[in-house]
Amino acid sequence: MRENLKIDIITENINDYRQEGKIYHPLESIVFITIAAVISGAGYWAEIEDFGIAKKEWLEKYVDLKNGIPSHDTISRFFTLIKPKEFQNAFLNWISAIIKNTGLDFVAIDGKTLRGSYNKKDDKAAIHMVSAWSNLNNCVLGQLKTAEKSNEITAIPELLKVIDVEGSIVTIDAMGTQKKIASKIIEQKADYILQVKGNQATLEKEIIDFFENKSNSKNTKSYIETSAKKEHGRLETRKYYISNCLDNLSKKDAWSGLNAIGMTESTRIVEGKTSINQKYYICSIPANEIVFANASRQHWGIENKLHWVLDVVFNEDQSRIRSGYAPENLATIKHIALAMLKKEASSKKSIARKRYSCALNDKYLEKVMTI
Repeated sequence: MRENLKIDIITENINDYRQEGKIYHPLESIVFITIAAVISGAGYWAEIEDFGIAKKEWLEKYVDLKNGIPSHDTISRFFTLIKPKEFQNAFLNWISAIIKNTGLDFVAIDGKTLRGSYNKKDDKAAIHMVSAWSNLNNCVLGQLKTAEKSNEITAIPELLKVIDVEGSIVTIDAMGTQKKIASKIIEQKADYILQVKGNQATLEKEIIDFFENKSNSKNTKSYIETSAKKEHGRLETRKYYISNCLDNLSKKDAWSGLNAIGMTESTRIVEGKTSINQKYYICSIPANEIVFANASRQHWGIENKLHWVLDVVFNEDQSRIRSGYAPENLATIKHIALAMLKKEASSKKSIARKRYSCALNDKYLEKVMTI
């Protein structure tokens, strides 16, 4: 089972920054215990220690515990000292070993603030992490810290350098609609669908003008889907438009690989009240309305399957772990735990119930960690 967990891939490139001569618990043991504990519902250092004490007999089958279970202070110091870049590189190596890029994936990139990491006492801003979510593999491909949300513009190209998106379609909200980011995606042999809003005001106006005046032209393709939920008195219609007509874009040549422009229109009728929301995009994909619709829908996978789960199931926003590098490293541990839980496909339980099952059943925990 140890080999199938590929624990050595996670730990082999991490340096141990604890004081030499005072190391009583191997690096591998602390990482293994922490991953297993977080999978099973632990969220704080003391809970990880409690898990270790309760599961000591089971853990001894896989890790060296000759000096007992590490205390919560030991675990805390360990993750406070580890360089996040080393740990994230270890995560990248691990994720590459458990999934394969088959292309034809929708990779959503978005940021999330770890609200609990804000430290007023030390005037330390909350950590903001940018993640790439693979809808095909149902897991995070990589993540990168940025101090403020505005720095996503510089963080996204760095993230794209270290993940494999070849053959995929990368979707990013308006913050990432930058010429350098579009160029980087094309350089990585992928396609993009980038939302256009006020930060590209001229481009947005030109796209709006096109769809207001020429949305019925022969160069525009459309796709409509309707869903009705009578129990809530709601009717929702989504329309997707995409066109390869770029004649009215004044700076179309400045965007690497630009092939099309798109618009989504969502109309909701709730208890007789109608609301309409329109969004606009630039695309490197050909003018294919079905692909455009699929990519637009699946972009929300990063919100629904990653950010929401981290907040609601892993209580990430409630975490008060703030010291040193610990918040970033624990975020990586949670991504590892979530990937393992999602990869375990024999059970149709929710992530929350899977975690509870792992806490109760050692055999199921082994199954989750054997991927």
